[in-house]
Amino acid sequence: MPPANAKRRRSRKQNMRPSRPPRSNSPKPPKPTVTDLLRQLTNAILHRNLSPEPIWRALPWILLFALAARLGIALSGDVYLHPDEIMQYLEPAHKLVFGNGGVFWEFFHGARSWLIPGLIAGLLMLCKLLGLGEPGWYIAIVKGFFCLFSLIIPAAMYFFARQHFNELTARIALLGGAFWYELVGFAHKPMTEFVATSLIMLLLMVVSRNINRRILWAIAGLAVLAAAVRFQYAPIAAILLLIGLLRCENIQRKLELIIAAAIFLFAVGIFDGLTWDGILFHSYITNLQFNWNYPFAQTTSIFPFYQFFWWLTLASFGLAIICLIGGFYSRINLHRYALLLILISVLLILHTFQTHKEYRFIFAAIPLWLLIGSDLLARFFIRISVKKPALNQKLKWAIVGGAVGIFNLISAVGIMNQLPLQAQVYYTPFAKVDSVGVFMPAIYDAINPNRNHIFHTYSAYRWLARNPNVAAVWQAGKDFASIPGYYYLHNKIPLYTHNISRQYFNNEQDVQRLVTHIVTEFPNHAVSGFSTVKKFGQTRILQRDPQFPPPRKWQNYTPHFVNGTATNILRRFGLANPRPVPPNFGIQFVDAPK
Repeated sequence: MPPANAKRRRSRKQNMRPSRPPRSNSPKPPKPTVTDLLRQLTNAILHRNLSPEPIWRALPWILLFALAARLGIALSGDVYLHPDEIMQYLEPAHKLVFGNGGVFWEFFHGARSWLIPGLIAGLLMLCKLLGLGEPGWYIAIVKGFFCLFSLIIPAAMYFFARQHFNELTARIALLGGAFWYELVGFAHKPMTEFVATSLIMLLLMVVSRNINRRILWAIAGLAVLAAAVRFQYAPIAAILLLIGLLRCENIQRKLELIIAAAIFLFAVGIFDGLTWDGILFHSYITNLQFNWNYPFAQTTSIFPFYQFFWWLTLASFGLAIICLIGGFYSRINLHRYALLLILISVLLILHTFQTHKEYRFIFAAIPLWLLIGSDLLARFFIRISVKKPALNQKLKWAIVGGAVGIFNLISAVGIMNQLPLQAQVYYTPFAKVDSVGVFMPAIYDAINPNRNHIFHTYSAYRWLARNPNVAAVWQAGKDFASIPGYYYLHNKIPLYTHNISRQYFNNEQDVQRLVTHIVTEFPNHAVSGFSTVKKFGQTRILQRDPQFPPPRKWQNYTPHFVNGTATNILRRFGLANPRPVPPNFGIQFVDAPK
């Protein structure tokens, strides 16, 4: 081949090659670090989409109506969901302020935090200083405070949805959080699940905002406080705290958040140690040691693994499961609901592996699934408006109105305790009583006479607290954990429960000598010298005839109910109080021989 042709061929190939760009002297962009990737993932699941619309002008009015609904339920009657409501929160607070109240093993060995009882004690002290230190006043005031505190949930749902979804979703979420029957019916309860849920929702709202120094400290404080109030919610609080940490823009802010969380955590530990005169986090360590070694922790749960899903289905009449399935549906952007689904999943999975199961343990899941359902409904309405603009506007609103109407109907039936199988959801095996009628006990009692024994017992104790002739009471057939206690009885008088009476009552003469009134649910229960003076359903109050001498008084009115099993378990770890358990429930008579 001629050299000239070869040169032309090589020249043609070189011209066909793509020209290389000139080398740049600028440095290559750095590869994203693990922290950068986590921050991107965090921003994706937060789906921040701050609504440009102004805050809904109806917000304060809706919250006001929500408060009225909560107060209406709270003041309509008394009933407990679980005995812990009295044993672990109200009774210790009453004892701290007024000097009388039952002492259970948790508050003898220091296995419970004073955060919630201390808050209640502060309210009771304020009532006492204002001259309102009577059950008729302080019970309503404490209930009202927790109702007001519970408004954090719908308000936080609204502001989170504004930042995470859009204004329409936020308004639907506000209405759902304000009037869903469980959020209304349990608002006045001082139990840790309900208080911690308000803190978790407030933390969720704060984490989704722009992180500045004030927000940073709020995230740290809320995360630690939510975990301190309800230790089982610590994983959820930790997830939200981690999201706040990843959203911090620089290392200085991250360090400040870590330091802030450590300061709040240390403060909780000091408070717990000081209140129990022990080590840091005394009550948390004691409680964990007990529950880890208690016999029921080593046995199989009586409930199947899907129990919490079943309870959610029954309590919401299927709405919760529909919302969860809708959140996982592939055609919808999953990242819109990823954070909410993660929180719900962690909550359910952790409690599924727990031997002791009660529906109230997963209360925080309720506002989370309501948020998902609110956005599903808002997106459905928006999709109809975009894809079918010619559709009659009245028909569009009729569809949404129908969905809202179904929601309100389920909520109304639920608050009346009339949902199918609803009694299964709120059944508490430890109460050993009929646990239905937990929301509106007076109306439930009118529909189902003589079934709600808890409601009747509470009514009897309110009557006893107002009657000046009551000098000593025997609660027949019930232990202290199943009665309203001194928080409702209030007066410093002897209160004999079933377990105490077995030790002190050997015959009718002992009853006549020691008590003036008997509270009983047994229709055939009769004691010589006593006659019925008041009836509440099947609960009767028997009053002693006036010819008997005054009953014997106690030296103090703090009967102790210390579990021997708990004491033995804790002593193995050196955690039980060194002082001996008081004999005879700690009861000593004033006129007893020295």
